[in-house]
Amino acid sequence: MLRGLGCINVMRRAAVSLERSRFLSSSSSSRIRSRRRRRREEGVREIDEDLQAIIHEYDIQLARPRSLAELLEASKNSREEINHFLRHEYLVRSAERISMFQERIGVERIDQVPELTRAYNLHVHCFEAMLEAGGSNNNNNNNNNNNNSDMTPVVQNIVDQTRSMVPLLCTGMSRLVRRDGAMSSLFVNQFLNELLLNRIGSNVLMSQYLSSNIVDPQCNVTAICGTVARQVRELCAQETGYKPHIRIESHSSIENDPNQVTASFAFIPGILSYILQELLKNSAVATAKQQQQQYARDDIQKAIAVVICADERRVMIHIGDKGGGIPFEVGQHIWSYLYTTKKPQPDDTTTTDTNNASNLGGYGVGLPLSRLYANYLGGSIKLVSLPGYGTHAYVYLPRLPQHLVEVVPERANSSLEEDPYWVVKKNEFIL
Repeated sequence: MLRGLGCINVMRRAAVSLERSRFLSSSSSSRIRSRRRRRREEGVREIDEDLQAIIHEYDIQLARPRSLAELLEASKNSREEINHFLRHEYLVRSAERISMFQERIGVERIDQVPELTRAYNLHVHCFEAMLEAGGSNNNNNNNNNNNNSDMTPVVQNIVDQTRSMVPLLCTGMSRLVRRDGAMSSLFVNQFLNELLLNRIGSNVLMSQYLSSNIVDPQCNVTAICGTVARQVRELCAQETGYKPHIRIESHSSIENDPNQVTASFAFIPGILSYILQELLKNSAVATAKQQQQQYARDDIQKAIAVVICADERRVMIHIGDKGGGIPFEVGQHIWSYLYTTKKPQPDDTTTTDTNNASNLGGYGVGLPLSRLYANYLGGSIKLVSLPGYGTHAYVYLPRLPQHLVEVVPERANSSLEEDPYWVVKKNEFIL
């Protein structure tokens, strides 16, 4: 009898446990559905007529590109002058990005993709925040009565809120292409190149405002290459188990240059580090795969070579590897934001996981972004691939501060067929 009661109690407890697990599972699913429903209900923010008129007023103005020499000199200006320039310039460039969303993609399309909705809403929110920072909602330069105030909290908040903007945009546009078959990869690459180049300029101005020292008047290219090379080697060892050799050498055609191309080269170290890191990561991954496939004993033969050369006006950085090269069929796809070796997320995913990137692999858009960073200050990146052997990357940068002028994209008036400058040119990938 006791045994029977014991069995009944066990069965009751099991039933209660099963029911509880079902409830928790159902509750968890309900919460997930609720969150997804709330995200869909948030939708694209509606802009009232007054705010839209202000956006348009700034959008029709032209940005004022600055050289690195001017950025260095601007730090000596009064706080009022610095505040006024940053506020006006950010509003002009931000308004152009908002108009690009509205005119080229359209609010209805944006509303279909959560990532684009969030990116668009963030742009509008940040525009308003900067607009209010001046103490005036009109575009009359003489009516901003609050230009002496410290805008640091507002600027820092904009920077913090938009850190995930690149993965948001790239994931959103990729998902939009899959949903809208009429949207071409050419359109997507043109849109993202122009919008992100515009955004780089805004971010550089805000970073300069927050720290006043993002431009190094004595940027040491060789030292930065060495630092980045060590970081990439460690990352590669952590994620692949293989630590490639990276050999760095520098040469100068300048007479009496004991520092080997390090003297008087004004540049933004953060931008140079990003470009070098992306190129070296690609070489490191390719070299590691080649090494593992061939089981080569002498990995010195597979060393990645970094050569830095310069004269009085230019700096050239060459990165060469023996990692097998880029297949012919891939070709210019490497410059596309839609091309990646990472597995795509399911189409029903409603959020972007900004942590969904390895330290070594990133988000799969490192090359096009690196090229934009180089283009931003009048430089360029070119690749030469020898399939079956290796890849060579060439980074060209102007050396004189007055020649390092922002490249600020203007509103595209040409059609895609007219091949505007930000579309990949045939000679940018040499086979």
